[in-house]
Amino acid sequence: SVVVVRSLRSLVPGSSVSAIDSDVHVTLSSDKVATGSGLFVSVVGRSVAGGGEYRAVLRTLTDGHQTLRLDRGSSVIAPDIVLPGIIAVPDRRMDVRVQTIGTNPMTIRAKAWETGTPEPAEWLRSTTDATAAMQQPGAIGFSIYLSSSATNGPITTAIHDLTAIMP
Repeated sequence: SVVVVRSLRSLVPGSSVSAIDSDVHVTLSSDKVATGSGLFVSVVGRSVAGGGEYRAVLRTLTDGHQTLRLDRGSSVIAPDIVLPGIIAVPDRRMDVRVQTIGTNPMTIRAKAWETGTPEPAEWLRSTTDATAAMQQPGAIGFSIYLSSSATNGPITTAIHDLTAIMP
């Protein structure tokens, strides 16, 4: 478990986990539903030193609704979509899966679902990108950010499982 006061970022370093193609699956939970602008958990599919990173962002809003989007660094490349039928409650586990595939352009896609329910067949977010600095192997990881407007921190977020396949 990780106690998030405001933010945490962790990459899995080393050439053994640096790849163009990755399929990263994370199971996570938090002990509270954040106030303010919410809690953001990012699953990084490719992080290139000096180039940035591609990530899927699961955001939990104050009312418990959860959204999923795709980012390249600080730029949103596929906007938030509300996860249908899912309302966050303390300690409920969620699964997030993100894939990065190929180069020029590369494809990034993601899905999220409640643990214990079937994985959705379709990707909820998917886009392509050809940013030159990102068309090379990179590391995987995750980051967690609690909005500065949240008043009920710290929040403990647990990463129960992290599985990565580099095809």
